[in-house]
Amino acid sequence: MAGSSRLATRVGLAPPNNSLQRTHRQSLRSFLFAAELDIVRQPNDSSDTAHEVSAFSGRLRPTVIERIDSLSLASGALLVAAVSAFLALFFAWLRRPVLRWAAAIGAPALVSYSLYWTPVWFAPPNRDMSEYSTWAFVCIPPWFLSGALASAAAVVSVRYVLGVMRRRAA
Repeated sequence: MAGSSRLATRVGLAPPNNSLQRTHRQSLRSFLFAAELDIVRQPNDSSDTAHEVSAFSGRLRPTVIERIDSLSLASGALLVAAVSAFLALFFAWLRRPVLRWAAAIGAPALVSYSLYWTPVWFAPPNRDMSEYSTWAFVCIPPWFLSGALASAAAVVSVRYVLGVMRRRAA
């Protein structure tokens, strides 16, 4: 019997035997009670963007669509290049060169087009998006070119490494 009470004390099944354990248990109960009543304070965020109301959705924090909408020409080009290079790592394994290069060049076109038009596709109905079609030729081609160069570099690099591995194996 004495052994079982020691085991129960070790794993925390025994009732509290000192004031520290009782205090911890009581504070946990009061916290859970406050959480049930929904009066627990939310942590404060000290970032500057947390206090600015977004013009896009009226929320305190920017959404993904708002972040995409705020991309500059350079940051959009970097994003398209990174996504295209990542996708090209998988396209480089295709055996047929025509299919491999079509996928490696088609992916940046699809990514840049989708990235540019995403804020229009998911915009709230009261937002004016009339000037997006006017500026499309300014953003989509440079984004496509950066993605195509990154994709081509990734395909050439992977194919080179695969060739070296085949030569070593033979």
